Amino acid sequence: MDEYDPRVLGAAIRAARKALRDLDEDQILPSLRRVAASTARLLPPPLARSLLRDLDRFAWLRDKAVGAWPKIEEAADEDAASAAFLLRPEGWEQVVEAAVAARSHRDLVGCVERLEARTRDLEQQLGVERERADKARAGAAEAERRARRRSHEISERVQEARQAERLERLAAESRVAALERDIEQAIGDLAEADGRVAFLRDELRRARRASSASIATRAPDVWSIRDPVALASLLDQIVASARADPAPMQAPEVGPSPPLTLPAGVRPDDGVAIEWLLGQQEPFVMIVDGYNLSHQWPEPLTREDINHRLARVRRLAVAPVRLLVIYDSTLSGGEESGLGPGGIEVRFTDEGTIADDEIMWLSGTVDGNVVVVSSDREVREGCPRALCLWSQALKEWLSPPT
Repeated sequence: MDEYDPRVLGAAIRAARKALRDLDEDQILPSLRRVAASTARLLPPPLARSLLRDLDRFAWLRDKAVGAWPKIEEAADEDAASAAFLLRPEGWEQVVEAAVAARSHRDLVGCVERLEARTRDLEQQLGVERERADKARAGAAEAERRARRRSHEISERVQEARQAERLERLAAESRVAALERDIEQAIGDLAEADGRVAFLRDELRRARRASSASIATRAPDVWSIRDPVALASLLDQIVASARADPAPMQAPEVGPSPPLTLPAGVRPDDGVAIEWLLGQQEPFVMIVDGYNLSHQWPEPLTREDINHRLARVRRLAVAPVRLLVIYDSTLSGGEESGLGPGGIEVRFTDEGTIADDEIMWLSGTVDGNVVVVSSDREVREGCPRALCLWSQALKEWLSPPT
């Protein structure tokens, strides 16, 4: 047998350790010095196997161990294998092997019993865990139902908050847009006032050159006035006085101007058409389908926004423009017709009349050049004497560049 089990030969190990303690230090084999130095009650397995190997190799060491075991001849049961290992009678190896087999059998039986007990414990624990799992599944299902209800409630509140935030943002954007329009209009009015002052200065210079009469008293110093409105009023009075000629020149008669027609290459649905129109020298009347125009944007604009944007047409046109924007009375929300921003005319149709009919009627009754803005083909076809442009063209012109 190449390797001996220390658990079977425990008595032989104890006898050998006792014998080692009785030996002088120089008598102890180098391989056994760690064994001799150990004070543990039970040798660690590596040292125990090392001691058994030397006992198997050296007869004198076995004799020392036999001497340290006085009652070795009386050994029985588990100690019988140790006695046979040390005394080496005939058949001793079979005795040791039988002891090893018996020990292995006991270990195997104990292992099986432990496994069976462990299996019973696991089965019992499995039953308990199954009950817990059933309860957990039921609790999870209930928790999932509560979570769904809670999620639905939260989702509704989030949607309400988003809607409120969107409405607040739109209101803020509307206020900002109104302020921007007011600023733009104020800038336009200031530019218009500056242009009028320059025009009146030119008129004053011409009046001074044409006047041969001397002024007896000193007039107010025109150039010392800084208020544009006061300066314009004073200049209006000076020009009116300078033009009071007892023999005014007879102005040549001017015939009616030809109707407005887009030049070649300019489409009625292009913003370029609006640029061309505003550069014309002849006055004209522009009639706009307000509802149709507002829906040219992905999110339809409000009437207030449309009206503020349309005020730019009158400000930037070279010639005087009368601008009417028409809305259906059913969409007025209780509002009434009247003047809008920048002098535009805001009209709501009479009850029972739609904006399309109102636009076609106006285009045939107003004097002078007429421009109709609508993307409705029936409206354009119903205005034969008007220059008809599409709402897309005006929308493109009114939109800020991107």
